[in-house]
Order: sequence, then structure tokens, then C-alpha cells
Amino acid sequence: MRAQFIKSLIIVLNVFVIESELLKRSEVFVQLFGLFLSLWWTFGTGTRLEFGSVSAPKVIVLPPSSEEISSKKTATLMCVASNGFPSDWSLSWKVNGKMSGSQENRAGVLQKDGGLYSWSSSLTLTEQEWINRDSVICEISREGQTVTGEVKKDLCSE
Repeated sequence: MRAQFIKSLIIVLNVFVIESELLKRSEVFVQLFGLFLSLWWTFGTGTRLEFGSVSAPKVIVLPPSSEEISSKKTATLMCVASNGFPSDWSLSWKVNGKMSGSQENRAGVLQKDGGLYSWSSSLTLTEQEWINRDSVICEISREGQTVTGEVKKDLCSE
């Protein structure tokens, strides 16, 4: 029965999204051979349906300012990943090849044009960690696909 449903779902003719203010939820209806089928009962609440092909985001890592390092004795780096699809890519940081846990991530945000997403993450290092580092890498990954941005020691002025 389930395989038959999925096979039928692939032959979707029309998809309708109805938002009900009274019930405070959205429902997706599929017109299938003249019948309407509510996908809310199939997938439940909180499920997101995203349509499109996978697009790897572009990643940029912004180094800390020299003013922050000298005045606060910390170094905050910013990673911005943009123009990716779907929204379930995840960001992580590596300092000298090791995962770093002291990060603050932002979930994927839908951009206005094109239906693509952007993500951001900041990483704060101590002044000593920043001075002793060889490289800082921001990775964004999804299902085995990874895109990276990097700040190398020899490319930054101290």
C-alpha cells in the first residue's frame, strides 16, 4: 500500500498549500486522479516539503579585526555560506584540523530571490589560540557533500 502511494505521489498533477488561521497550520493537498489527498495526515505536523535540486553554497570566512584582538584579547571569525539548497546544510569549524565546539550557528535563512538559503556562524578564539593557529576552516555539509572556507595564517596580518 505504501509503495503504491509513493508511486502515485510521483504522478502529482497539482499541489495546493492552504494556510488556516483558525487551526494555525498549513496543509499541503495533492490532486491525484481527480481526488484531493491531505499530506498532513501522511507526514504529520512540523514536516517541511522542499522542492528543487541540491545546490552547494558558497563559503566565505571573514577574519577577526586587529582592533578586537588588541582590545578584547579575543578573535571572532565569521563564516557566511550563501546560495545553497535545501535548508538542511550544517556548519562546523576546525582549528588546526580539529573540530571546535565554541561556535554560534544560525539556521538556514531563505533569501528573497531564487529560493536559495544562507547560513552564518561565528567562532571566538582567545588571542593566544588565534596567534598559535595554522588554519581555521569553516565547513558546511549535507549528506556527505562538504564545502569549505579557510583562513590561513600566512594570508592574515597579525
